[in-house]
Amino acid sequence: MQDWEAIERCYGASMRRVVASYAAPGPRRAELGQEVALALWRALPSFRGESSERTFVLRIVPTCAFGMPCAGGS
Repeated sequence: MQDWEAIERCYGASMRRVVASYAAPGPRRAELGQEVALALWRALPSFRGESSERTFVLRIVPTCAFGMPCAGGS
């Protein structure tokens, strides 16, 4: 998988759109965006290539949005 900067360039806009679909504008949306970014950063080393990078990246958003333990989080 690519490094963090490349992931942000490739999928950042998509991640923000999905985050926006789960949280209303305001502090909760910003917080969710930060949670997703941190969860993704933590999960990157576990990417095994069993899905596309895009699927891997975007699957983290609903996991965080629904209050489940975010990928790679404690």
